[in-house]
Amino acid sequence: EARFWFQTLRETIHPDLSLKKLAAYLVFSLLSFYVLQRLLARWKPTRRHASLIQLCMAGVLVGLAFQHTTSKALAVYFDNSEKYLTTARNFEQSVPEVSVTRNQPDLLVYIGESTSAMNMGVYGYPRPTTPRLSERARLDANLIVFDHVFATHAHTSRSLLEALSVGVDDSERFLPITQRKRVSIVDVLSKAGVASSLISNQGIGGSWDQASSVVFKNAHKLFRQKPNASATEADLVEKVWDHEFFGEQLDTLEVTGGNTRTATFLHSYAGHGPYHANIPDEFGKPVDWLFTQLKSVQIRGHASARADLIEEYDAAIRYVDYSLDQAINHVKQVARPLVLVYFSDHGDAVYLGMGHDSARFRHEMARVPFLIYFNDAARKQNAGVYEKYRQLASQKESATLGQLPATLMDLLGIRI
Repeated sequence: EARFWFQTLRETIHPDLSLKKLAAYLVFSLLSFYVLQRLLARWKPTRRHASLIQLCMAGVLVGLAFQHTTSKALAVYFDNSEKYLTTARNFEQSVPEVSVTRNQPDLLVYIGESTSAMNMGVYGYPRPTTPRLSERARLDANLIVFDHVFATHAHTSRSLLEALSVGVDDSERFLPITQRKRVSIVDVLSKAGVASSLISNQGIGGSWDQASSVVFKNAHKLFRQKPNASATEADLVEKVWDHEFFGEQLDTLEVTGGNTRTATFLHSYAGHGPYHANIPDEFGKPVDWLFTQLKSVQIRGHASARADLIEEYDAAIRYVDYSLDQAINHVKQVARPLVLVYFSDHGDAVYLGMGHDSARFRHEMARVPFLIYFNDAARKQNAGVYEKYRQLASQKESATLGQLPATLMDLLGIRI
């Protein structure tokens, strides 16, 4: 991930070769050299002592340079650590009272990773990146596609912390999510008698994994695939693709499930850079041959993005299409009422070569897909709810993932 992020910096980092800075550095260097030589000439030390003096002076200068370049990084590290602990404390709020309508469906929430709606064929992207979803949207009325949905942040943790929790104090809604008092959606569902499970193919990585560790700490069941990204990269842990891992765990849950109402969350990883590393090899080829017929400037304009990375991203979207279609097939075949909700935590600005670095925010980083799928039993049992969301989708109003908790509770018949 770090290597991939460094590749995106070519769009932003430009060498500062101003004459003013060069002159300042040159003057400082010559002055340091002159002072050292004068001191040595005056004291006339032995060669050994002269070497020690030079070593000490070099050590001081190198130490100052090191302190200058690392102090900010250390400050950010400690600041992030404190924010992590503060956020965890902010989520330890009392769960409000809830009321429940019992004849509601179970829920399957598929959380995408770095998937921009602007690169999905089902949303009008001209390349065939979502052949299965596009076909299903055309033929299967149980699938509802929402346009104009935006993530509230360009990074996973901050986006999901808001998308999977409810606020306690409405006056805090303009503060960063890490500073707000919140209640995890898992805790709300638990109070309503709904058992939540997390099936995550994400790596376990400190603050990057904050949404999982904070939101799902009281979940009924947790299934984690990757202990950490470095272990997978070093082949110490076998990499399992999203659709395989989800399919295996969902089948296990179906066998061991009881009469308790359930909300199962799938947290995928396909879509994150480096794009080809997180999808099966058979999905690595180009989705079409359009880019071979165009010049690079016709693909990316004047941005410094690489056409091959765009090609890899579109291939990853096609795999996401396959994995999500597998999950929809699972929902379709379940006899009990079951509704699937799919969204992505954020997008990627792949045509600009910026990934999803929030410090360089672009529109594509927030534009996310949002789909709801009712199986036949859920659509029949909740015809009014199904029709309400189909009407909402047809209005094409803008929405954010900050509205997701209310949507999930509405689908489950829960009222705070």
